[in-house]
This record gives sequence, structure tokens and C-alpha cells, in this order.
Amino acid sequence: MNEDLDKIKLRKINNIDFRNLFPDLKPTDVTLNWKTRREVVKTIDEQINMCISGLKLISDNLKGLQTEDSGFSKINIAIHSFFFFTLQTTADCWVAFKYFVLAKNDYERSYMRGKLKVVLNEGFKKLYGFTPKGKKESEWAKLSVLLPQLPFPPVIYQQHQLLTRALERQSQISTWWRQERDIETHLDSFKLYESRQEVINESKVMIDASQLLDALDAVGAFADNLNICIVNYLLLKYKRGELRIE
Repeated sequence: MNEDLDKIKLRKINNIDFRNLFPDLKPTDVTLNWKTRREVVKTIDEQINMCISGLKLISDNLKGLQTEDSGFSKINIAIHSFFFFTLQTTADCWVAFKYFVLAKNDYERSYMRGKLKVVLNEGFKKLYGFTPKGKKESEWAKLSVLLPQLPFPPVIYQQHQLLTRALERQSQISTWWRQERDIETHLDSFKLYESRQEVINESKVMIDASQLLDALDAVGAFADNLNICIVNYLLLKYKRGELRIE
């Protein structure tokens, strides 16, 4: 066991591409043909399967961490819980988008577009929030409280600040389809009918979905960096003889 630990090297902190967090993309009038549509669905299925595998792994890890009682186990539980949220929300977003792509008529496409908007709105609300109360209870806030608990390197605080600014800015300049979400969840039949008469632009729906997916990818990379720092911190303590492994 100790020999294996001696061979482990410190991991590098990953860079995060903040430029693509909320890209200013313009929709086109391009409609996918069925060959391209099948290729898109194949890629989506690969993404969903990766999420499913990750959810199983994290769920198993969380069950093991629940039996521990230490400061580090609480930090690990918080990080793993954040990973679980990002993966599950990502999977739900991909599933809704998949069936939008597979829809065979305008009504089906409108229906799936509406359900996708619910995932986008609720996903960002849970991730960061829109109101002061929501932001304090968000998954991002829960992750952020971990920063004072360990001596993280300056790059972690820089990434956290940049991500927080980007999320805050987006929470203010976009409603994240709140009106569409309300119409879908409150089941107002006349408003639903009117909503589903709107002309669908497939590329715009893709761009809409990418906003949440890119944000989840970025915050997931940040959580991974926190995990890397914790592992490196414990490894250094072990190598200095300050941590004993039974």
C-alpha cells in the first residue's frame, strides 16, 4: 500500500476555457438531414452513457464516504455531491435534446423543446440561482464554502472568481426561459398551444442547450480541480511523514 502511494505523482490543475462558457452564437436556418441527425444522436448517446457510468461511480463513492467521520470526508462528500448534480443535470439535458432531434413532426419537436427549456431553467436555477435566496442555496454556493477550509493555490481562487462572475452575469442578463418553464409546468392549455405554434429553429435550440451544458462542463472542471488539490495536499502530507496510512 505504502509503496503504491510512493509512486503516485502530483496532478496538474486543469485550465478552464472561460471563453466558451456562454458563447455569443448566432442561430442559422440549417435543418439537419436524417443522416446527420442519426450521427448527432449517436454522439448524444455516448455522452449520456458517460454520464450514467459517472453517476454509478459517484453514487458508490458517496455510500462509502457516508461511513467516514472526518473533516476530509465532509469535503469529499460535498465535492462528490456536486459532481453528481452536474452529471445528472447534464444527462437530463442530453436526453431532452436527443428526443427533440428525433421528433418526427412539428408538435413533437415543440413538445420536446418545451421540456428542454424546463431542464435549462431548473438546471441553472439549481446550479447558481436567480434570486439572492436562490443563490445562497445553490449548488455553487455549497461548493464555494469549501474554499476557506484548505490552503488552495491562488489559481483556484482565480478560477472561482471568474466562474462566479460569469454565472452572475448570465443570471442577470438572461431569464433562462422562465416564461416557457412556467407555461410547461403550470399546464395552461391555451398558453401551451400558443407556445407550440412558434416556429422552431433547430440551431437556436442547440445553442440554448449548449449554454447549460457548457456551464456544467466548466463548473465540473472546477470541482475536479478542487479534488486534485485535495489529493495533492494529502499526498504531500504523506510524503512529509505527516499522514499515516494504516
